Amino acid sequence: MRILREAEACESGTIGAFLRSEGIYSSQLYAWRRERERGDLDSGALRKRAVALEAKRVDAQRIVELETATPLQVAEVSSCRSLRWPKRPLPEAG
Repeated sequence: MRILREAEACESGTIGAFLRSEGIYSSQLYAWRRERERGDLDSGALRKRAVALEAKRVDAQRIVELETATPLQVAEVSSCRSLRWPKRPLPEAG
């Protein structure tokens, strides 16, 4: 939001220099303006997005840990009852 406010306060012809000093592209500024107009940049939406991104980050970190794990560590994880697939197929929907 700070960058949007400062960009809108720039005089004509100085926005390019401002964007270069911040290290962002005009397309990012355009996308942020659209998100703000849709209401996606209010604090509630940002908080929800942060929670979702944190969950994805934790999942990705766990995947990396499992990919680099030794076979013994993988066996320990796969032996957890909560991670086992059901022994019989699930019923079809409908």
